[in-house]
Amino acid sequence: MIYFLIKGKLVHNLTINNLQINTVDKNIVLFEIPDSKEVGAIWFIAKVGGYKKAEIGMFTEILYKYMDKNFGKEHTVNPDYCYAVDVVSSSRVTYSELLKKEVPAILNRTIAEVNGLLVPS
Repeated sequence: MIYFLIKGKLVHNLTINNLQINTVDKNIVLFEIPDSKEVGAIWFIAKVGGYKKAEIGMFTEILYKYMDKNFGKEHTVNPDYCYAVDVVSSSRVTYSELLKKEVPAILNRTIAEVNGLLVPS
């Protein structure tokens, strides 16, 4: 059975390496396969000129962390069905591609760079 989740009271902030990242509701799908309750999501993104694969992967990493934080206790976040899609280029990156290192994972490096630019308060 497949359920499309309507916006709910979900955590919209993630803190990764001391950097707060605000997210918005995604297109979330809950589904059941024999002996497993799973969840997946699609995040549609756009930028003039499109994103590079690694940049799309960064959104996918954030999406996976978001899904795990909000659904991981009761559902398995399926890495094949957790992905970001660049609507300009029609390119997509699944979390499975990141796990298999088919696309470089740049989120932690990017956050470290941003943190290096921030002035301590």
